[in-house]
Amino acid sequence: GDTQTKSDAARASAKAMIEKDGAIMINGGSSSGVAVAVQGLCQEAGVIFMAGLTHSNDTTGKDRKANGFRHFFNAYMSAAAL
Repeated sequence: GDTQTKSDAARASAKAMIEKDGAIMINGGSSSGVAVAVQGLCQEAGVIFMAGLTHSNDTTGKDRKANGFRHFFNAYMSAAAL
């Protein structure tokens, strides 16, 4: 769904996919804020979330979300690269 890079829109889109379409995995996260919002919803629903464009450690790191994964490096690695 079109998240418009807004947390509320992303969460609503993911919720519709889970409830109406029976999604068992969500992929996305056009920003860290969007990824954190969708990750929280997926955690509550027991759905796997694969985060995309998020460097924020809040996405999967500090809260240790069981259903969340990201295929991008973290903020530490971004800083080290810079």
